[in-house]
Amino acid sequence: MLHRIPLFHACTEKELELVDTLAHEVEIRPGEIVGSEREQSNDSFIIISGEASLVIRDRSVSRLGPGDLFGWLTRLSAYRPRSATVMAITPMQCLVVPTANVGALLDVAAIAKALVRL
Repeated sequence: MLHRIPLFHACTEKELELVDTLAHEVEIRPGEIVGSEREQSNDSFIIISGEASLVIRDRSVSRLGPGDLFGWLTRLSAYRPRSATVMAITPMQCLVVPTANVGALLDVAAIAKALVRL
């Protein structure tokens, strides 16, 4: 499953096994808020399937879908609060990377390079 996610395309099998130990999968129902604007973030997400709305100041500004990431910016910017609300539009499957595991995930060169290209 991980090889289908663009962020992991360049990863070796060994690196994918590491990712599998650092993250877990969750299912999110339509209408469910995954993270709210101005809240402190605890997790980073990668959408495997489904769609979400990215909402800033009560206005939908974008749609997110498979392969899209959210929650990462707060991890990379000194733990600032979330800059947007993410709400599931359809049933979603996401890969969740807990805060404690983000550093280890970024140590995988192929992933770090892919994130820089985003």
